[in-house]
Amino acid sequence: MKIGLIAKADKDTLDIVLRTLRLLERRDIEVLLEHKLAEALDERGYDMDFIDQNSDTFIIIGGDGTLLRTIFRLKTVAEKPVVGIRTRESLGFLMSIYDLNKLEHYLGMFLEGSYSIQRIARLRVKFRNTDINFLNDLIVQSSLPHKLLYLSVKDVDTNEIILNGGMDGVLIATTIGSTAHSLSLGGPVLDPRLVAFILHPIAPLSPLNRITILPSDFKICLDSFSSDVKLIGDGFYIAEIGKEESIEISKGKDIKMVKFKNEFYRKLRARLVWMG
Repeated sequence: MKIGLIAKADKDTLDIVLRTLRLLERRDIEVLLEHKLAEALDERGYDMDFIDQNSDTFIIIGGDGTLLRTIFRLKTVAEKPVVGIRTRESLGFLMSIYDLNKLEHYLGMFLEGSYSIQRIARLRVKFRNTDINFLNDLIVQSSLPHKLLYLSVKDVDTNEIILNGGMDGVLIATTIGSTAHSLSLGGPVLDPRLVAFILHPIAPLSPLNRITILPSDFKICLDSFSSDVKLIGDGFYIAEIGKEESIEISKGKDIKMVKFKNEFYRKLRARLVWMG
């Protein structure tokens, strides 16, 4: 087995990286480290494309932001299991291993096959010649401050209009993304056993434009009637679209997150306390 280990090379993270590496080396498992991390550990490093193509499993150490950035970069992530390990200063809501006191115990369970796989649905976003997946959400908003957008969202299969009119923007969230930006906007929390998506108008002028829960096989088309519109995926700037451009959004490729026990609601309570 080859494991691609991705993490930041900061002091707090390196301690957890070293604990992980020691256990994997004792089991004679080959570990592929990215150049910057390998340099900090005086180990051999590889570029991200090599790690992506040659790993059987990915271990990602850090916070939720590190996990989102890494999954976005990995082209083969939908084909391989992902183990997330949180760092002490992060909430690590999305991570597989939350309790660092039991790090070696859970890693041992993983190597022995004593785990389950949680399939997490992503968003697929297509525009122009771009086709990308996001784990949490997509936000469509103005690239200029305090500018109202005029947008229309329709169901591709039925051709019915779902949202239409002036608003600050639109957020489309996955099930797991319902606990992120959507939650901060007052959206509902979706149980992770439910494969569904949230269509959330942001500050709409019309009360007819409401939050809508979309099914797993949804396909919507968002049309912009405004200029200076930007797309933000999982917190990262993606692109700007112009007036009368369209975006197609549907369910994307799942990722296979390693899970050791069901603790979604305990993590959710911790997140709400942390946010407060």
